[in-house]
Amino acid sequence: MAQEQTAPLSIERIVPGAEGVEPFFWPVSRAEMVAFRDALLHRLLPMLDGAAAEGVPGARELRLLSIFWLSECMGLYQAVLLSRRLDASGRIPAYGAGFRLWDAVFQGRAPDGPPLFSVLANTKNGDAPRFKNPLRIFRKLFRTGKKRQTASAPDAVCFSALPKQDLPRISSARPSRALLRDGVVTTKRSDIISMHAAGSDRNVGYLEHKHWFASVGSVPASVAVSRDLLEEACDLVAATFQDCGEPLPGYLRDYLRGEMERGCRLVGAHLARLDARPHELPSRLWTGSGGNIWDRMLRLAVRGSGGEVTGHDHALGDSYLRWEECFCLNEFFECDVFMTYTKRQRDLLAGQLDAWRSFSKHAPRIASVPWPEGKDAGAAFASFAPREQVRSVMLVGVFYIGEESRVYPLQSDVVAVDFQARLLARLREWGYEAIFKEHPESRARAPMEFESVIGAHNENRRFEQVVESADVILFSCLRTSTFNITMRSNKPAVFIDFGEDSFVGSARSLLEGRCPIVPAGAAPDNRVQLDWDALRSAIEESVRLADDTRFFKRYLLD
Repeated sequence: MAQEQTAPLSIERIVPGAEGVEPFFWPVSRAEMVAFRDALLHRLLPMLDGAAAEGVPGARELRLLSIFWLSECMGLYQAVLLSRRLDASGRIPAYGAGFRLWDAVFQGRAPDGPPLFSVLANTKNGDAPRFKNPLRIFRKLFRTGKKRQTASAPDAVCFSALPKQDLPRISSARPSRALLRDGVVTTKRSDIISMHAAGSDRNVGYLEHKHWFASVGSVPASVAVSRDLLEEACDLVAATFQDCGEPLPGYLRDYLRGEMERGCRLVGAHLARLDARPHELPSRLWTGSGGNIWDRMLRLAVRGSGGEVTGHDHALGDSYLRWEECFCLNEFFECDVFMTYTKRQRDLLAGQLDAWRSFSKHAPRIASVPWPEGKDAGAAFASFAPREQVRSVMLVGVFYIGEESRVYPLQSDVVAVDFQARLLARLREWGYEAIFKEHPESRARAPMEFESVIGAHNENRRFEQVVESADVILFSCLRTSTFNITMRSNKPAVFIDFGEDSFVGSARSLLEGRCPIVPAGAAPDNRVQLDWDALRSAIEESVRLADDTRFFKRYLLD
């Protein structure tokens, strides 16, 4: 009888070396996750839109939670695939604590309820937590001042765009009748919202979510939820599982039915409170990302009372990439106007709305924030002193996601660490100082073996503090504020392209003129493969291309 092997699946159990992760085992491809996501999205959303329009009890609540359920079902599907393929290969999974879905599915039982629902039920004293956006906003974009020289300075580099004095400080406000009726209420303070406020002739005040939300305690029984609706939703999930090669286990169907009902009742209780107090709702609501559960409830209530909702872009805008339907579902939910940074971003994003309209009945108007007279986005360009020789290279990491499956699937921790370890080892072999820039909101810290075994340096400070420490920066994902920050400068960069995004118009060709693109793919075992010689050449070539501003002018200027 063959001896069972251990399959390390989480950062706590992965031990990378110069040749990557050994033993390497990750049997779920990104393509499988994307196929499942799209199949479920195309089934679930039209059904929920129709049910909500017909006033089916619980439909508006389930629709509000649709982006969450899409992610939760993807996580369950991934866990089922992992469980079956681990068994088939005779491997025992090894992972750290706190893996809710894996713990349950690997043992054939229902998971614990989603943490989000505990937060919805037990919001103490109305103090609703502030969930971070998936992509961190570069909050210091609009700072002025010269570069500070001390290593401990908050910002080593200032990407100046607008003097801070040109932007109003949006202060906390009292929920006065005048503000709610004639002004604008924002639930977030950010640079793009400050720019928007600077060009508005209305008073803009900031109110925290706790003004509207308080604890509802146990699951309210008074909120009606159609059992037929829940069964139909579960049928669609089961059909998607089946089409993607796996039956939905009965215990997971029971879990989904029960937790969908629980979620609908919790959201419904909050919405009922909002509906009962229309005089406390603003006529004009501004929010950040559409993925914040508190903002999604406020958006629905404000529009239901006849008000207008405006959402705002983040990560400096990425309209040079095609927006997938899941992004639109997130950002455009109950949104009348969606604000982005520049007129060009506005036009590029507006040009993609026809594809979304063919899928959904609702699409917002796309607009751009006004720039003060005599100012434009070109002022954000930062120039670095050219380097005659490349000595240091920084690899920018993405989230370590554990068992999570985001609607925009990222590489699993196993695949990511294996690739990062091999790449950092190559950089060291080629004579470069290797730096790994950890993502500040990652579920876990980078493996210490990057430093102790490979000889690279793990860097967890903010990108704007460390960007000068590297001669060349490597990206493997473009949907990050750090990439847009880099493109607003002459810092040499290389993009390792896994083919996960589609460019619009001439974006790819213009980017290649500024930033060499190295294709990458996956071997049959899902291990990353690429031409290492091509990467080494691209690193050296990036210095020569760094002053090409065509991509910047076409896609990042106003």
